[in-house]
This record gives sequence, C-alpha cells and structure tokens, in this order.
Amino acid sequence: MIRIKHLLFITLIVFCISICYFCLSYYQEFRKYAEQNVGRELYFEEALINDNIKNLLLQTFNVTRYISGRSAVVNALNGHVDYSLLNGELAVIRNSASIVEDVMVLDESGRVISRITSNSEYLLPTTGAEFRNAFGAMENIGSDYLNMPGRTMFIDTKDGLGADTLSLIYLQPVVDFETESRTYVIDGYIAVNIPMIKLISALSSVLGSQSKSVIRVSNKFLYDMEGYVSRFGTQEVKTLSGEKLCTLKVSVSRPADEIEMNLIGNIISQVKKNVIISFVIAVALIVCFLLILHSFGSLFAFISRLEMNNKIYAQRFVLWEFNKTSRLLHDMKQTILSQLHDIERKNHRLQKANNETAEVNRKLADMNATLEKQVQERTHSLQKALELSTNCNNISNVIINQRSQLKDDMKSEQIFDIFCSSIREFNLKRNFCFEYKVEGENREKTNTITTIIPPIDIIQGDSYRYEKGFYKFPLSMKEGEGYLILEAGESAIEPDILTNISVFCREVSSYLDNRALRNRLSFWARTDGLTKLGNRVAYDQQMAYYETSLDSEIGLFLIDANGLKEINDSKGHTTGDALLKKVAGKLHTVFDNYDADIFRIGGDEFITILHGKDLNKSAEILEKLAAVQDKPVPKAVQTAEIAATFAVGYADSRTTPFQMLYKKADHEMYLQKEAYYEMRHRLFGEIRAPRH
Repeated sequence: MIRIKHLLFITLIVFCISICYFCLSYYQEFRKYAEQNVGRELYFEEALINDNIKNLLLQTFNVTRYISGRSAVVNALNGHVDYSLLNGELAVIRNSASIVEDVMVLDESGRVISRITSNSEYLLPTTGAEFRNAFGAMENIGSDYLNMPGRTMFIDTKDGLGADTLSLIYLQPVVDFETESRTYVIDGYIAVNIPMIKLISALSSVLGSQSKSVIRVSNKFLYDMEGYVSRFGTQEVKTLSGEKLCTLKVSVSRPADEIEMNLIGNIISQVKKNVIISFVIAVALIVCFLLILHSFGSLFAFISRLEMNNKIYAQRFVLWEFNKTSRLLHDMKQTILSQLHDIERKNHRLQKANNETAEVNRKLADMNATLEKQVQERTHSLQKALELSTNCNNISNVIINQRSQLKDDMKSEQIFDIFCSSIREFNLKRNFCFEYKVEGENREKTNTITTIIPPIDIIQGDSYRYEKGFYKFPLSMKEGEGYLILEAGESAIEPDILTNISVFCREVSSYLDNRALRNRLSFWARTDGLTKLGNRVAYDQQMAYYETSLDSEIGLFLIDANGLKEINDSKGHTTGDALLKKVAGKLHTVFDNYDADIFRIGGDEFITILHGKDLNKSAEILEKLAAVQDKPVPKAVQTAEIAATFAVGYADSRTTPFQMLYKKADHEMYLQKEAYYEMRHRLFGEIRAPRH
C-alpha cells in the first residue's frame, strides 16, 4: 500500500509543475502580444520612412532637373562662365534639401566646371573617366529631352568604412538646342551627392525624439544587428514618366531589451495573484486528501482482516460512508461463503458433464476428419475433370476463332502468325515446334524446344504419336507437308486434349490445301497461258480499280505486234506463237525497270499500265521500245529468226480523261502501224493485205 507521505509528495510535484506551466503560458502570451505591438509600430514607421525617402529624393531630383535647364548652367558649359550665377544656381540644389552634400558641373568630356561642397569627406569623383566608367556614355537625345531621366549609382566615399559611408550619386544631363540640326544634344552633366548618413539623419527627425527605432538605408539589406526586432522594406524611386531611378533598402529596428522590460511588470503582477489563489486551493485540497487517505487506510486494514479470516470488531470511521462500507463488507463475507459451497457442488456436476462431452467431441472429430478426407479427394477429382473440360473447350474456341481470323487475301506470314498464336492460346504451358511447307510458298517454322528432337516416324492415318518425351501431330496436306511437336514435360497430356489438338492440325491442313488450290486457280484465271502475262480479266480488274481511285494517275501503252496474221497464214500458228513470246520478252526487257504491269488482252494486242512515280519517264520508255525492235526484213527472205516489231500508242490520265485513255492510245498505235506498213511498201515494195 502506498504511504500517505508518498502521495502527498507526488501531489506537490504535480502542483508545482502545473504552476510552472501556467506561468510559462502567461509569459508566452504577454511576449507574443508585445511583439505584435512592436511589429505594428515598425510597420507604420517603415511606411512613413518610405514616403519621406520618396519625397526627399524626388524633390532633390526635380530641383536638379530644373537647374539643368537654366541659362547660367547652359552658358557655363558653352564657354560663357559666370561663376557667381552658376554657383548661385548650384546652391539652390544644395539648399533645397538637407540631404544634399556635394554638387558639381562637368562638361561632356568629364572636366569639372564648378562644384559646391560643405564637407570634404563626401566628394564626388573628380574626373570624367570615373563618371563614364560608372554610368556609361549618354547618347544624343531628340526633341523629347524633358522626359529623359537622370541616372543614379551607389559609391563608397571612404573605402572599406562600411554602409554609413555610402552615397547616392545622381547624374542629370544638361541639354541645349542646336539651331542648325534642330536637335537637342548633351552639353554636360550636373552631379549631386546624397550621403546615406545625411538621408538617415533627415529621416530620424521625421519619427521624432520619442521613437526608439534605429533607421538604416542602403542599397542592400544588412542583417548584422543582434538583439533587435527589425522591419525591412524596399523603396523604388521613379521619374515622373515612370522610369525607375534607384531602389533603396530600408530597415527600421527596435532594441529587444525594451520588449523584455515591458513584459516584466505585467508578468510579475499576474504571477503574484495566481500564486496566492493556487496556494489557497492547494491547502484545501491537501486537507481533504489527508482526511480521505486516513479513512482509506482504515478501510484497507479492515478488508485485510476479512481476507485473512481474522475476527473483526465494529469500527468507527470519521466519514459516515466508510462506516456503511464496513458493514456491507461484513455481510458480503457471509453471503460469499455460502455461495462458495453451492459453487463447489455445481462445479463437481459440471466436471462430470464436461468429461462426457469431451468423449462425444472426440468421436465427432474423428468422423469429421474422415468426411473431410473424402470430400477433398472428391473435390480434387472434380477439379481435374473441370480443368480438363475447360482446356478442351478453350482449344475448341481457339479453333473456331481461328476460322474467323483467316481470310483468303492474307499473306503467308500473317497466316503462320495466326496458327502460332492459336497454339499459344491453348495454354498447354509446354514448348513446341511447328513447321510446314506449302507448294509455291516459303517454308514456315517456329521452335521453342531447346533440346534435340529425335526423329519420329508417323504412320499414315495416325492422328499423333508419342515417342521419347515428345508428341508429334502430322499435317496431312496434299499440297505440302508439316507437323506440330509438343514437349511432354513432367506429366502426360490428357487424351481428350490430344484429340482436340489433332482436330486443330486437321483444320490447318484443310485450310492450307484449300488456300493453295485457290491461289493456283486465281493465278491461271488472271494469267495468259502463252506469254505468262496478265490476261484480259486481270487488265479489266486493275482498270476498274484506277477508274474509282481519286488520287492515282496512270499511263497506258497500247502495243500491237506487226505481221502476226501474215506469219500465221504463211508459216503456221506455232511460228506466230513464237512471235508473240518474243514480243512479250522485249516488253519485259523494257518495263521490268519501271513500276508497270504488262497484259496480253487479245491475239496480237498487248497493254502496259505505267504507275504514278514513273509517269514522267514515258518519253524515255517510248525510245527504249523503239530501240528493242528487230530490223524489218522482206517477206521473201527466209530466216530462222523471226523479226519482232510492233506499233505503240501512249495516253496519260493526267492530260486525257480516263474513259478516253484506251481510245487515244489506240489511235496513236494505229497511226504508228500505218507508218510501219508504209515504210515496208517504200523499202520492199510490199502491199499490205486489206484489213477486214
């Protein structure tokens, strides 16, 4: 049990901590309030200082600007120096404000004409070179010279002596009007020195003698003042036209010890009052606490005797509630003892019932374990069956989806990619090798198996075979050969899945056979059997495409073999067919170097379609067509070699309507053919058989 003196000691410590926290809170509140008041005062003082700086500097700059246009200054810079008048004008600048220390007139080259100063410690530069290095040369100005601003800079009149020796130099150009050129030019400058120490002195008088603030004005902020509460601000000085002349940094500070002095009086009075009140409350609490502790001690002793079954006697307590508690405890002891006997009897009966229940629970647990094992086995078998069904359905869906993806006009590479994608979508999670070769196309193959695949013989009619860790499915094609090999892995593939894969292979074989047959039929349907060129069907299809195309231009060459009918009549159709093959070969010789398609659309009639990018080379092609023709020979001369000549007509869709292309090319070809027969009549005396 905790002793009373320990509780009392703890209470006193808590009370002292509360008093300290209470005093600290008051101190922080008073300090925060005092700092806010000082901050507001500094804000208004800083605003007042900024207004006065602006007024003082603008007054000085405006007076200097006014004096720069006075005749005494202009005449002095033009060589008519009257020092009494000039110094009088300069004195007006220095006397116009208490912040001006030094005034000087310089000509355009920097030579000093006159100066007025009252303190040798604050002097302007004495040479024009120093001013030009500081400000740069001012250019000639136009008629609007009244709006031309002066220039300002900061210099340290005592090198290394600190910010109090800084001066603000204002340089105002003096301009004169030239009658001949009718322009205003710069004759010289008026330079005004405004020491920062004098500017600060003038500003201090604005705040009055009651202010405890410290003012600092510079071209940069200085943060080296310790023990001060400061307010910083920036003052920009501009001309009447709005151009900035200079920027000053203003600092108004208040010593921090003044704030501490204000806090002491307020805190002491409040602390005294709160300490007295707290002391009275603490004494009352301690008395009550001691009284309660004494009663609790007696009650705890009474309870201890009850716990040890010692004899107890009636006891008087200071507080009535504790007397009542002691009587209740005595009665409770008797009641509890009688209840304990009843509980022991009930516990004995419950123990017997618990033993019986435990035996029943053990038997139920054994039964549940047996049922759970059976359920797990059944569930596992159902999961395998469901997984097998899902895989089979997936393969069937992939095969159906593959049918919808395969199109008649697809390239062989695209078809092979679809087949490989379908195999991957089977989700077999096994490496595979897929390869086939269709007649007339390249061999296609993909292989993800890293080990060497042993040779596997497939008997005709087998859907698949398994040998040495691999399943091989043949592609039964009439137009080619191929196979699909699957790696068996650690576990065998279910027969149902193998059957579905066999169906896939039959689908692939059927599609490839049908595609090969379609390609062969399509080729011969659009190809001339004699010359292997495109036939009339292919020509009509391509012309129908270009007729509906809005952004494609073509050239049409109409070519007609000369003398085919005469050769057929005199030497037989075999010789005529040889002539047509020779003409087709010459056309290949010319047009294979261009983007063009060649067709044979009739007995001796050929057509070539020249595509867009080579249309500008039509003249070059016509020359090559004329060059590849054989030299004409008389019909009476028997030679083993057949002379192949032909007439050519050309039309261009860029200059001829599309519907008129063939007609125009035919007309050009007819003219060339007439010229050919006219030439043979002239050279060999041959007369052309009449045309029917």
